[in-house]
Amino acid sequence: AMRVARKDFAVLITGETGTGKELFAQAIHRESSRRKKPIISINCASIPSELLESELFGYDEGAFTGAKKGGKIGKFQLADGGTIFLDEIGDMPLHMQVKLLRVLQEHEIERVGGSGPIPIDVRILSATRMNLMEMVQAGTFREDLYYRLAVVNIQTVALRACPEDIILHALDYLDELNRQYKTHVDLSDGARRCLKAHSWPGNVRELQNVISSAYATCEDSLITLDNLPKIITVNQKEEQIMEDIEHLPLKEKMNRFEKMLLEEALRSNKSMTAAATSLGIERSLLYKKLKKYHLKE
Repeated sequence: AMRVARKDFAVLITGETGTGKELFAQAIHRESSRRKKPIISINCASIPSELLESELFGYDEGAFTGAKKGGKIGKFQLADGGTIFLDEIGDMPLHMQVKLLRVLQEHEIERVGGSGPIPIDVRILSATRMNLMEMVQAGTFREDLYYRLAVVNIQTVALRACPEDIILHALDYLDELNRQYKTHVDLSDGARRCLKAHSWPGNVRELQNVISSAYATCEDSLITLDNLPKIITVNQKEEQIMEDIEHLPLKEKMNRFEKMLLEEALRSNKSMTAAATSLGIERSLLYKKLKKYHLKE
């Protein structure tokens, strides 16, 4: 990305949600010769298709009902001399793909309701979570536009492919929170093992959300397993139990698993009746099992 930044080629950044595609775009702009000019970002998936043209190219006064007096400057004009970042380019409708292709070919835009072309000088960076080549083959993305946008292609990496980075990202974000709130919260060993074991389908963004939630609920300046979401800790606890009981006889293994299920039912339900129902047993049997394992209601 840093090497590409020094040239003015269009760059397509692909990768899963939460892998930092926009951060790559911002870094490329900051390292480029255009860094003194603005980088203007627009998410193609978040704007209704009927408004996308006026957002990108602007409009003249009286172009349509409700148009502002004096018109409006579009994102491309705002980015003139700098960079425009088109996030989720795969969600751009076909009729807008045609208009964007013309901008890339002619280096000029035309406002909605405008009287003539306006020259522009922008570098195009784009990003998508989709497979654009598959979309090209399906006829939902223009092939000529794809090759205009993907002069250079940068593929971001999923967090699960770099398990050694998980704790680095977690601690880095935790440091930000500690600085912001003037605290000294840390991660317990159990929490670290749990974070490393998770597959992180939402990547770094999901990890940051988990750390934020755990930070908000932790006590004694230490994030433990109890502060992490159940979807992460349940699997970790099961794996830990499997390690602990590997050499035990079958009956003892079954007892350990039964105790774990009872504990989870007690945590997840507000009453003994609800806990028994979730386990599919009578409440009287639940009491007997709690007594067997020395568990409190």
